[in-house]
Amino acid sequence: MKGTYLFLLAVLFSTVSVFAQVRCVNDEDGNCIAKGKLKKVKVKASYGAAYYIEIREGVWELFSVDGQKIANGPYLVKDNASYVHGEWSYYSTDEILLFVRTYEMGVIVKTRFLDTGTYQGKGENITVSADSMGNLTIIENKGSSSFKYAGVIGAELKGTPFDLSKTYNKTQSLIYTISDSDSMFLLRYPLTKSTLNIDAWPVLSPNNYITNGNFEVGYDLAPENNVSQIQKINDAYAVAWGSSCETPDFYKTKTNCYGGFRVMGVNFEVLRNQLNKPLEEGVTYCLQFKLKLKNENSYAFNGISVAVSKDLKFFNNSDEGRKLGIVLQSHPNIVLGCRESWMTISGTFEAQGGEKYLYISNFTDANQLKVFKADSLASDYISEIYYMIDDVVLIALDDNQNCPCNVKGCELDTMPKVPVNTEVDIYNKPEVGQKIILNNIQFESGKSTLLPESFDQLDSLVELLLKYPSMKVEISGFTDNQGKAKDNLILSQ
Repeated sequence: MKGTYLFLLAVLFSTVSVFAQVRCVNDEDGNCIAKGKLKKVKVKASYGAAYYIEIREGVWELFSVDGQKIANGPYLVKDNASYVHGEWSYYSTDEILLFVRTYEMGVIVKTRFLDTGTYQGKGENITVSADSMGNLTIIENKGSSSFKYAGVIGAELKGTPFDLSKTYNKTQSLIYTISDSDSMFLLRYPLTKSTLNIDAWPVLSPNNYITNGNFEVGYDLAPENNVSQIQKINDAYAVAWGSSCETPDFYKTKTNCYGGFRVMGVNFEVLRNQLNKPLEEGVTYCLQFKLKLKNENSYAFNGISVAVSKDLKFFNNSDEGRKLGIVLQSHPNIVLGCRESWMTISGTFEAQGGEKYLYISNFTDANQLKVFKADSLASDYISEIYYMIDDVVLIALDDNQNCPCNVKGCELDTMPKVPVNTEVDIYNKPEVGQKIILNNIQFESGKSTLLPESFDQLDSLVELLLKYPSMKVEISGFTDNQGKAKDNLILSQ
C-alpha cells in the first residue's frame, strides 16, 4: 500500500492544446447562460493515460435564464487555466450598463459604476442605489458573503469588494449590518413593544382616505428591485405620493412596495399624500402607518410627526412643518428602533375641515427630540436616521369604533403585554436546552476566516458567557452549498 500512495503522489500532468470553438454553456434546464470560445486541451498523465478538458478563452457573453445579457468580457488562459481578465461590462436587470470592472488574473483591481440598479448573476446579486445627494451605496451578495461600500457615479474604485467594505467601515461610523436583533433592542427599550401589537385597520379598506396607502398602485409598471426618488410632483410609481422637502424614496421588491424617508442627517425629507377626499370638520380620524428603521442605521429616535393642510405646502425645514400644526406626534418614550419587525404608529386627531394633504416627517421640537442607539456597540457619531414606511391608513371613526393609541398623550402602560420571545429570555434567564441563532456571522468565501462584520454579534455571545461563566454551550454551524461537498465538509469541521 505504501508504494501505491507514493506512485499516486508522483503523478505529473502535461497538456497539449488541440483547438478552440464557439459554444454555449447550458444550465440544468437547457438555457444558454454563457457563450464564447472553449479551448480544448489534451491532458496527459505521466503514466500514459490521457483525457481532454475545455477552458474558456477570449471574449465571452453571460446571460440570464430568460436570455438577457448580463455581462461580457475576456478570459485569459495561462498555464492551462482560465482567468477572468481585463475589462468586463455588467448590465442591470432592466438592461442598462450598470458598472465596468477590471480584473487581473481573476482578481478585481478597479470598478466604475455608471448607473443605479441591480445586477443578478449566478450566485451573486449587486445592488447600486443613490441618496438625494447623488452618493452611491453598493451592496454585493456572493454566496454567504455580503459586502457594502460607497461610491460616486463614474468614479474609479480601486480594490476588491472586501477591501472597499473595510474602507467603508473605517470612514463610515455606522455599523452596516444588524448587530442587535429586535429582541435585543426591545430588552433595552421595552416600551417599543407597544408598536408591535396594534390591531390595525386594513389598508385596502374602501373608507381609507389615503390614496395608495400600501404603495402598490403602479406595482406592475415598476422594475424589480427598483429604488426611485419621489419628487415634488408625484412619482411615476408611487402613485399619489409626492415630496414636500428633498426626495423620499420608493422601493419595490419581489413581494412588496413601500416608501422610505430620511428624518435626520444631511437633510430631512417630507413624504406627502394627496387624500382621495377632503377631511370633514369636527370628525375624529384614526391614523395608522407602519415604520421600520433602515438596516444600515445604528441610531433611532422618538420624533415622527404628522401634519395636514388644505393647500399644497412645501417645507425648507422642520420648523415650517411645526408651524403648520402637528396633528399626530409619536410618543416621546417610544424609541422607533426595530429593523426586522414593522412598528405601527396609531392615534387620533380631529379635523378642522377641508384638509386635502397629509405630511409625514420629523417636525419635532428640538427640545423634545431624543436619539438612541439601536446597536448597543455603535459609535458615537450619527450619520443619518432613515425609516421605511408602509400601510398608511386614515379612517373616519364613528361612535362605535375605537382606534388603538400609542402616540403622544397615550398611556403606554395600559397597552397589552407582548409575549417575550425565547431569544430574549436566553440573555436574562437562560434555561437548559434553549437555542440562539447568531445572525450575520460571515466568513471569507472558502475559508474559516471571520469577516469584521461578525464581531458585534459574537461580542453579544461573549457577554452572555461572561455573565454565566459556568454555562456549557454547544456551537454548531454549516457551510452553504457552493463548491465541492468534500471541501465543504472539511471547512465546516
